[in-house]
Parts: sequence; structure tokens; C-alpha cells
Amino acid sequence: MEALKEATKKKFIASEKRALIILFFLSAASLLFDSKKIFFGVLIGGGLSLVNIVVLSKIGEKIFQQTSPRKAPVIITYIIKMFILFGVLFFLIDHEIIDIFAFIVGFSIILLIIGFESIFPSQKTT
Repeated sequence: MEALKEATKKKFIASEKRALIILFFLSAASLLFDSKKIFFGVLIGGGLSLVNIVVLSKIGEKIFQQTSPRKAPVIITYIIKMFILFGVLFFLIDHEIIDIFAFIVGFSIILLIIGFESIFPSQKTT
């Protein structure tokens, strides 16, 4: 069981590294538009996407570490996470710091990683 956890963590870290590489290239490509709003939209969207996935994995890890998981703390943590995510997004859009379409492109980096992982699975880690 412990070996499975270790292999899963290694795959997760490898996926995060891939996401950072893709985020770097997307951010570099967004500089071609010569707009700070587009650059920050892609960069902040990708960053929030990665933070979102890490927080979700920590929440899931807490659930599976308990012998009899209690749902209330997990649900409360998830709701707080969603309020923070939507609050940050509302602030950024309301103050016109980012371009919403660039944010969506950056935030969808996780979909790219899932697609790449299904097409080109990472090497088995032992």
C-alpha cells in the first residue's frame, strides 16, 4: 500500500512538472500579444489551477488517511477553497487585472496535462 502511495505521489509530481513547463510556454507565448492583462491572465490562471489541484489532493489525502472519514470538515474545507478561488477571480476581473479568456486558457492547463497523461503516460516509477 505504501509503495502505491509513493508511486502515485511521484506521478503527481511528474504531472506538476509537466504543467509548469506548459505554463511557462503558454506564458511566453502570451507575451506575443503585448498585453499585460493577457500575460497575467494566463500566468495567474495556470498558477491557480495548480494550487487548486494541490489543495484538492491534500483534501483527498486527509479523507483517505482517516479510518472513519468525517464529511463535515472536508466539505467545509472544500467550500472555503471555492469561496477563496471565486473571490480571487472576482477581484482580478473586477479590477481589470486579467483578461478572462486568457485566464481560462491558463486555468485549463490541467485539462492539457490530463490529456497528455492519457495519450503519453509517464514512465513507470518503481
